[in-house]
Amino acid sequence: YSEHNISKDKPLTRMQLWLDACPQRENTCVQKATLNAGKHQLLASPDGEQGSLHLRQQVWVHHVELQKGESLSFQLHGPRAYLQSIHGTFHAVTS
Repeated sequence: YSEHNISKDKPLTRMQLWLDACPQRENTCVQKATLNAGKHQLLASPDGEQGSLHLRQQVWVHHVELQKGESLSFQLHGPRAYLQSIHGTFHAVTS
């Protein structure tokens, strides 16, 4: 499967991740989940914590919306992380 933006003047306005959800569990429909503006929200996790989508992988998906000048610190669940900025730039610092 592949998807391409064929428009030369319109940017692609969605992001798609393929994760292995647990169909035997009752999960809320993520496509209709409300993203809480200005908050740190857990969308998916291995054990479905905080009402997130339950995955069959050691993957935690967070949604974070920060205003210019704001910062956020949180503990990662392992030695690696993937960060994706939808708008703007960010700096990741390890301690």
